[in-house]
Amino acid sequence: MFEGLPENWLRRDKGFFSEKGKVPKIGDNRVSFVKGLYQDVLKNFLKNQQDLRLHKITLVINIDCDLYSSTLYVLNN
Repeated sequence: MFEGLPENWLRRDKGFFSEKGKVPKIGDNRVSFVKGLYQDVLKNFLKNQQDLRLHKITLVINIDCDLYSSTLYVLNN
């Protein structure tokens, strides 16, 4: 997340949309961001959320994929 495109896409080069690793600041402590490409962080993130299921806490994940390859990876996992 915030690292830009993981591959070339249309007329955009790899890395386009990068925020140079900066995570947005939000004044809501219920919201957190995970920095990294989906392939690098998603499985570990989901594994770390298992405790929430034991306590019946609802988890909402907003995923914004720009590429088919990213969308496919997320939906398959």
